[in-house]
Amino acid sequence: MNLKKLGKGAGGTFFVIFLSIAIVMVSLSSATQPETLKPAFVSIVSSLSTPEAVQESLIDMCGDQTSIAVTLQDKQTIIDCEKVKNGDEDYLSSIIPDVVEINEEQINEQFDQIYYAEYDCDFIDCILDSEKGNNMQVIFSQKAAQFLGEMANILIILSIVTAVILFFSTEGWGRVKAFGISFIFVGISYFVIIISQNSLSSAELSVAKPLLDVLLGSMSLYYLVFLILGIALTIAGYVVPRSYYGKKVSK
Repeated sequence: MNLKKLGKGAGGTFFVIFLSIAIVMVSLSSATQPETLKPAFVSIVSSLSTPEAVQESLIDMCGDQTSIAVTLQDKQTIIDCEKVKNGDEDYLSSIIPDVVEINEEQINEQFDQIYYAEYDCDFIDCILDSEKGNNMQVIFSQKAAQFLGEMANILIILSIVTAVILFFSTEGWGRVKAFGISFIFVGISYFVIIISQNSLSSAELSVAKPLLDVLLGSMSLYYLVFLILGIALTIAGYVVPRSYYGKKVSK
């Protein structure tokens, strides 16, 4: 196998892999920027802070019990499960007023505390350290945005390197076809995103829908652009040479 064939095969394969992952990382990095993440965070917390949402959560905790002990606002409170199940909003408001009556300003303050918090570990170490449960909040922090941004930059560089390898391993209109086919393979993920968005109606994901809409919306746009570009380049790579050489033969 000559070097050009090896470069075309390896370069094309890794170009598709690196570019596909780079799109995911760029989208995640964008979604974790404060101007993007904060509105989604406010929407999610607000949806969880209604009397109905609190009631549903407490009902799940109560199960078949008549009362349960929970910690609210750093103090232990006995919850009357019967009143909770009967939907006594006055009772719900009295036991957790700061949750039920939370306002947007409070949510913004809570977001800033989480997002700009200082962590004594690297992003990956914080995620893997199961003994520090609070460190899971690092997912919604500035540290996460910085880590994802660095990963995106590395993958973009790797995509460029493999694109150069693919470029020099192909010639003429074969080069156009090679990039077109590669872009199509990258863009196919667009349909996966569309199918995933349709599943957001499930109860488990409905709460996180504002954040997932931002993330999946960004990824789907990138994938769609590459899909359209790939189709255009592939068609051009096959049609233009035939048309050109056909005219030369006819002359």
